[in-house]
Amino acid sequence: AVLAIQTTPNPFTSNIDLLFQTDEPGIVTIRVFNITGQQQLVKNVSVSSGSNTIRITEAANLAKGVYMIQVNKNNKLISSGKIIKQ
Repeated sequence: AVLAIQTTPNPFTSNIDLLFQTDEPGIVTIRVFNITGQQQLVKNVSVSSGSNTIRITEAANLAKGVYMIQVNKNNKLISSGKIIKQ
């Protein structure tokens, strides 16, 4: 299980980090959608048990605006939320 996910900084200007803890290793898929629901970014990352930080450098290429972020682990939605690119 994943305990809590924090996105920092939010709002962001270039990179954004996802910080979370999980009790088992696996594959995390991060998807970012614009406000019309179009997928703008997808990133797959292998994570270990314990504390993890995923830096999303690809977020620097997003246009300014509001986005929805979804985080899946082992093909299950574990978190979603809003991020703002300034």
